[in-house]
Formats: sequence, C-alpha cells, structure tokens
Amino acid sequence: MREQRVEQLKIYVGTNDYDIFEEACFKSRLLYNQANYWQRQEFFNSGRDFDVILDPWSLRNRFKNSEEYKALGGHLSAETVMMVGREWKGWKASWLSWNREYRAQIEKQGIKYKTSENGTIKLNQYGEPIVDKSTQSFKGESQQDYLDSFAKNYLI
Repeated sequence: MREQRVEQLKIYVGTNDYDIFEEACFKSRLLYNQANYWQRQEFFNSGRDFDVILDPWSLRNRFKNSEEYKALGGHLSAETVMMVGREWKGWKASWLSWNREYRAQIEKQGIKYKTSENGTIKLNQYGEPIVDKSTQSFKGESQQDYLDSFAKNYLI
C-alpha cells in the first residue's frame, strides 16, 4: 500500500483561501522581480563581473529589510529571494562551463578572432579571414581582391 504524506486541498475561485493564496503569489512575484532586477543591474553595471553575483544567503540578507520582504512574511520571503540567488548562481556556473567548452572548441579548430570597425571577424589558423562564399557579397570585386583589401585594412 502506497502512503501519501501530502494533503491536497482544492481551492476554488472566490473563496477566502483563494484570495489569500492569490495575494501571497502576487507579493512573492513582486519580491522576486525586485531581487532579480537588483541582481541584474549590479551585474551589468559592474561590466559583467561575476564577483558581484551574490550567493543566496547574501541576497536574502540584502533584502530582509525591504517592504516587500516584510509584507510577505519571513519564510516565504526568504525562499523567494534565495530562489533568485540560486538561479543566478546556476546561470553563472553554466555560462562559465559553456564559455570554457566553447573556447576549447575554437582553439581546437584553430579559429582566432580579431575586432575591427565592422565587428568581429573570424580568422583561420593562417590568419586569413573565413568567408562564407554563399552569402558574402564582394561588391563587384573578385574574391581575391576583396581578401587583399581586407588584409590591408584590418589585419596587422
């Protein structure tokens, strides 16, 4: 026999319970958005420095004196703000992992990048620009003329 340890309640629209849960969800959403906005602003204002991403407990301590935090109640507020911290911490770990794998693939293929006035240009292992022949327009020039002018203007 399977034991069920969670009591399930059906909450119908218009009941007192429904109004309480709807208000709690609304306040939780406000607090979540405020914490996420603050964390995002700190991250982008720091020049995308990963050191400003706070761990969940520090983020909770940062918001425990705000009106939204106090309006929701202690435990629910703490869990809501800590959820934002956990999500940012996970995003940081996944971004760093992806970046490390992506750079390893690029180095393995021998592709290097050079920044110019027109954006970032891919270079092969010989320092020549990688040109997609199907979409590249040479403006009436042959491909070799285009690459020669490119090399004069943008490569060292």
